[in-house]
Amino acid sequence: MRWLPLLVTLSLLAALSSGQPVGKPSVIWIYDCSASHHDHLAPLPMERFGVGFRPIDPMVQAVVDNLGQGTEVRVLSFGTGLKLSPGWVRTRSELSSAMDCGDTLNGPSPIWDAVYRGVEVLEERAGPRAILMVTDGKSSANQHGYQETLARSQQASVRVNIGFARTELWRTSRKPVTLNANRPGDPAERLKKLADGTGGRYAELSVWDLPGFFADVARQWPK
Repeated sequence: MRWLPLLVTLSLLAALSSGQPVGKPSVIWIYDCSASHHDHLAPLPMERFGVGFRPIDPMVQAVVDNLGQGTEVRVLSFGTGLKLSPGWVRTRSELSSAMDCGDTLNGPSPIWDAVYRGVEVLEERAGPRAILMVTDGKSSANQHGYQETLARSQQASVRVNIGFARTELWRTSRKPVTLNANRPGDPAERLKKLADGTGGRYAELSVWDLPGFFADVARQWPK
């Protein structure tokens, strides 16, 4: 037992030398509630999907099932302004309940402002920090710019993971998403660069395939 304090000290030194914050892991889940995207939070027709099913629900399940038990999550929605959930949660029911656009429903897509705010909140946490973001549109109506947001995320050692959700299947009146991060000058190009520049991951997938992407991200998160 007399070696225990030494082992703890060595563990802390190892964590510090690796550049990773010491403490419980924390995640901010940023959700796009703008006019083009909030349908992912709305229940779908009962006869096809079952009572109260939302496309976001499988994503919530995937994240909760694969994050470490000590990881805490907080939800930040954006659209007509930003909305931060009241507190940090751990369970599926708590996280699902926190997925509420509230008065941010519709409006523009201040993506950079949302990430910047998420980083500010995470800076108050001692452990490893990451952002998960679901969006389907280009950024607009921001107070903070892309470069400023990227720099702030890098300085705070926050990994930004972005799932770009393509619209399809249940909303036939909406045009399909045509953004492409690999096309120079495309608005999605900066989303991918933000993820790559912070050590996070980026994927352009059907909303039905995003749970697998977020499950993979969560599995690689510190336990």
